[in-house]
Amino acid sequence: FSLNYDLLLCDLTSSFFEGLGDQNELAERGYSRDHRGDCKQVVLAMVVTQDGFPLYHETFAGDTNDAVAFPRIVETMASRFGSARRVWVLDRGIATEENLTFLRERNQSFLVGTPRSKLTDFEAELSMRDWAQVRDHVEVKCVHRDGETYVLARSEQRRAKERAIRRRQLIGLNRDLKKLSASVSSGRLKDADKVHQRIGRLRERWPTAWRFVQVQVDRVATGQATGVAWTWNKGRLRSALARDG
Repeated sequence: FSLNYDLLLCDLTSSFFEGLGDQNELAERGYSRDHRGDCKQVVLAMVVTQDGFPLYHETFAGDTNDAVAFPRIVETMASRFGSARRVWVLDRGIATEENLTFLRERNQSFLVGTPRSKLTDFEAELSMRDWAQVRDHVEVKCVHRDGETYVLARSEQRRAKERAIRRRQLIGLNRDLKKLSASVSSGRLKDADKVHQRIGRLRERWPTAWRFVQVQVDRVATGQATGVAWTWNKGRLRSALARDG
């Protein structure tokens, strides 16, 4: 095979056992990507080329974290294919600061997704740059800092999808808050603790919209609820709209 080892895609996942898993010495409880912390699991790692050809796979104990597994993967690849400078493509789960420092110390390049919250660190520089179109409906801005390049990309399709999801959540939350307010105002729901329980369920049902609202329960000294009021954080909503895509 004519393979290119210069760009490698690495990922880790986990697979859990419904039973006790006593016959698998690697089965342990750890961080569960399947949200099954009650089950034992194993951690699976794979490295493929940019063409999808698998170069490496390994099964780790279920309590192995990414900070332990990833350096071992890099060192194994170096022992098999040489220690040439490579580009590692990682998802956010593996791209911890600890693992990125490990790659920097070994003069390895990487392409990773950064949390959207980091946009705040680059807002001033990004605001002075123009968008460059790299393909239909996709634009980018680049910032160079400390020898690394940060790329902000946006697409019309993703922006439309994110706004549709948020709009559906906002409409649903506002509708349910009106229903809750009507129940309290009419006297059908008086217990303030039960009102807060209902609010907690709304928070679970509409998580995307919840970060944009402040809810207050009015009550009297006896503990009875007399009303429910809410306000929308328009500044936070405008900021989210600006980052869509």
